[in-house]
Amino acid sequence: MMTQTEALDRVQKLLRLAKSDNPNEAAAAAAMAQRVMDQYKLDLAMLATSEPEEKIGIDPDPLERDYAGWKSWLSQVIAKLNACSVYKSAGSLVIVGRQSDIQTVRYIYQWLVLEVERLTAKTPRGQGKTWYNNFRLGMVDVLAKRLEASKKETETQARANAFATSGEQGLSQMSSAIVRVSESGLATEAWVKSHLKLRSVSSTVRFNPNAREAGKAAGATVNLTANGTLGAGARRIGG
Repeated sequence: MMTQTEALDRVQKLLRLAKSDNPNEAAAAAAMAQRVMDQYKLDLAMLATSEPEEKIGIDPDPLERDYAGWKSWLSQVIAKLNACSVYKSAGSLVIVGRQSDIQTVRYIYQWLVLEVERLTAKTPRGQGKTWYNNFRLGMVDVLAKRLEASKKETETQARANAFATSGEQGLSQMSSAIVRVSESGLATEAWVKSHLKLRSVSSTVRFNPNAREAGKAAGATVNLTANGTLGAGARRIGG
């Protein structure tokens, strides 16, 4: 199987394709990048080695210094898919997790932020701040649901492949591997609760139904499943 370095190198190369003028090609590149990491984690979990796991910690470099509600939501979705957590500190979004997972979050988050902004720029001018906020939130709503659904599809396919290759024994081993990957994310959540004193807060945005639906329609145009899957002083975001 690939090493961690090889997997991350491949992720970087795939996401460079996001510079394509074709949004579907860029989205497919980001989706495949996440699939590479998902497969790497499952392969590693299948080995069930006794080697010590990377330590969980706070990344000293904020994910985002220009805080916005839709960005916090998007970052949380991607972080959860990659066994990380995001919280707000001094107006910035900060990541907690293992360094390899944090790098994956950064690559995919940065690409999707650009995609949201690109599609927002294509909307009619002069709509006002509330309209644009709702448009972005609508996009993130759709992207979040599709990313989470894609992860479940990846796991379902992994189980099917394992059964086809090794029968019930293979299915059992893959199911155990999926549990171990899930436990990695739970360990990060436990670390956050143990090391950080966060209070839950909610953010409010004036609602514009037309803009929200337009954002959802735009989010549906991002091709996340063609070639793979994609998948809070200090205050917890969106609690």
